Amino acid sequence: MQDDLLEQQPAEEELAGGDEHLDSGEEVARKLVQEVQIHVLGACQRHVRVSIPREEIDRYVEETVGKLALDAVVPGFRPGRAPRKLVERRFRKEVLQQVKSSLLNDSVAQLIDDYDLVPISEPELEEEHVLLPETGPMVYEFHLEVRPEFELPQWKGLELESLDEQVTDQDVEEALRAMLLRYGTLEPTLEPAAKGDHVTVNLTFRYGERLLRELREQELALAPRLLFRDAILEGFDALLAGARPGERRTGTLTLSSDVADPALRGQQVEVELEVLDVKRPQPAPINESLLQRVGGFQDEQELRQAVRRSLTLRYEFEARRHLRNQIRQKLLAQANWDLPPGLLRSQAQREIERFMLELRASGYDEDTILARVNEVRLDILANTRCALQEHFLLERIAEEEGIKLTEEDIDLEVALIAAQQQESPRRVRARLEKSNQMDALYNLAIERHVLQRILDHATFTKVERKKAEVSATALDESVCGEAAPESAPPSAELPPAQAAASPSDSPTAGPPETSPPPPASEPQR
Repeated sequence: MQDDLLEQQPAEEELAGGDEHLDSGEEVARKLVQEVQIHVLGACQRHVRVSIPREEIDRYVEETVGKLALDAVVPGFRPGRAPRKLVERRFRKEVLQQVKSSLLNDSVAQLIDDYDLVPISEPELEEEHVLLPETGPMVYEFHLEVRPEFELPQWKGLELESLDEQVTDQDVEEALRAMLLRYGTLEPTLEPAAKGDHVTVNLTFRYGERLLRELREQELALAPRLLFRDAILEGFDALLAGARPGERRTGTLTLSSDVADPALRGQQVEVELEVLDVKRPQPAPINESLLQRVGGFQDEQELRQAVRRSLTLRYEFEARRHLRNQIRQKLLAQANWDLPPGLLRSQAQREIERFMLELRASGYDEDTILARVNEVRLDILANTRCALQEHFLLERIAEEEGIKLTEEDIDLEVALIAAQQQESPRRVRARLEKSNQMDALYNLAIERHVLQRILDHATFTKVERKKAEVSATALDESVCGEAAPESAPPSAELPPAQAAASPSDSPTAGPPETSPPPPASEPQR
């Protein structure tokens, strides 16, 4: 019966210290006497019941009336000279409301400190529903989400694979051609559709007899996979291979397990594609007009150098992400504690926004970003769960290692973002403060330090980087027609060549609240 109940009430003499004094002569604030019961509902969930005795309520009333009487304006008396009893009667409603608020604030703050609770969200406590009785104790209850308790895994001496980051001439040629195709033209063709072509289609989605949604005149590049916000169509290029305008093709796709309608989660949906036209991309010629359009380059050689820098950023990003994924996998191997679904859903969109900023800061074009982000969306709750579990582990390591930040560390994080977005640090900091993301930036910097500490103690084996093939096209649409969640204002977007030329040491994006940071920089080896 008592396994889920923590009754660790401190001794009364420890709670009441009103007569004690510091060596300096300053009075120690008297702690609130209260009875606390904490029920453990899960790894992160607690139900708290608090009872505050009548003596404490009366003490707070006396203190509140005493402070109010110093300045109270009562007819017939000079300010601050009215009798205390008269002040208490005249301002009784205001006094009781202030007493209740003070009791709740002091009580919650004290119990969190007394029981070493680390909240990860605001307490589910509605003050208006708490009653301050005329007689007897004040009793209130609330739910609280706290940082989970867990055994810290062994994080020193991890064996990790390190990707080769070398950019070859062939890589540059392939990236340059891809860029020229993005800036090129789409020419109508009478030939049947083939991989790489662009098709304009009408899409109709049905689940059995139920019409889910229709999308009209969507232009899509043929690729092996078509990614939506909540579903994926495998074999997209094969499905439309050989199609001509006027033809219809039918396929099936699988909905995400995180869609809003429980009846549709993980279900297969039929999609009908009506081909309206077929276009074949033609690369843009490298001439003065193109050079000026993509970044004001002087000549082709300067453009190629910018493409190489862009690839360097991407390869470094992928190398860091590869290391980060390995660290996450090894640290979470024994993380058998789960997180509240409500917390996961509240953090899911923030995780997407952070990932988008990471990719933009590393020079990826918007089509690739949309495809990568839609892949994350398909299993967003699982991805967010892993990210938050990792965050709590890194936070514990920071505490045990005594890793703390200075204001200079925060300034450096702001400066990195400013350099990547080609803005002044002052403007970036103002935007982060306005969007309440400075705490998130602090988390980002702390985690970056912890990850570097892990990497400093790791051993590495160099492995060859696998060529990344663009195998997906994406639509920023939902098959189920669910509205996209509101997102924070996007970072300043740069054309591909400008992004390639922007200075950056590592991709940095300030995630809100407990969202995890981008991968830490690769260690010095």
